[in-house]
Amino acid sequence: MKEFKVIARFIMAFILAISIICFVLIFTLSNTVLSEKYIFDSLEKADYYNKTYESIESNFEKYIQQSGLDEEVLENLVTKEQVEEDTKRIIISIFDGLHEDVSTQKLEETLKNNINKSINNRSLSTEEKKAIDEFTQQICSEYKTTIVNSNYESQINTTYKKVMNLINKLKKILIITIGVCIIVLIILNLRRPYKILTNTAISFIASGLGLMVINIYINTKIKVQHLSILNDIISTIVRNIAQDVLGSILKYGILLVIVGLITSIVTNFVHNIIKYKSLMQDDVSKDE
Repeated sequence: MKEFKVIARFIMAFILAISIICFVLIFTLSNTVLSEKYIFDSLEKADYYNKTYESIESNFEKYIQQSGLDEEVLENLVTKEQVEEDTKRIIISIFDGLHEDVSTQKLEETLKNNINKSINNRSLSTEEKKAIDEFTQQICSEYKTTIVNSNYESQINTTYKKVMNLINKLKKILIITIGVCIIVLIILNLRRPYKILTNTAISFIASGLGLMVINIYINTKIKVQHLSILNDIISTIVRNIAQDVLGSILKYGILLVIVGLITSIVTNFVHNIIKYKSLMQDDVSKDE
């Protein structure tokens, strides 16, 4: 019976540790890469809107050389506020599945007005009109492509919903598993209450060390600081997010180890004091 309890305690402590690790990982992902607010904060932190605005302005200039028009036709086509607004609309549509699109109507109207001013409203040949129409479409397409950066918003939203549904189910399962493990440990240690906290502390330490190992492993296999995706702006954001995720995993790992050690030390210290006092009382009783 004693051996059975020892094995049962070990199994429960092991399952508890694994459950805690999984819960921390899921909690971290839910509050970072899967959080709309976190994504917006990351864009702000990386100065994404300003850099995207500068990139759009620079890309527009490539087309002006081909069109033969004056550079003044590109003045005031878009604003930083418009870039931020359109970017946020696309991100919200990805998270909420609204299927929003970037409107270039205002941009097109401003560009045509600038072109008319540049050519002093003189009459144009058919070829010139065609060239201007193509230039206008190129500018609008460039803006939309830079803002959206992807043609898979709908697929991303579908995947996001599936992942969030899975995560919500896993959270409930893990919370129940953690609760069951603790209850079983309580039942197994009814005669020795201090063992409940000791076994739980061991699980905390094990899960904390497990998270720290995961952090070290990922950092070893993936050089986060050298990640490069699509362009410099996106690469900076991805690196920041990866560092935040790994930093959170390490933080929770260290916290669990500290809590586990403190719980274990305090529990055993209190238990030894109680045991010592009990022995002293027994000695006094014998002397009497």
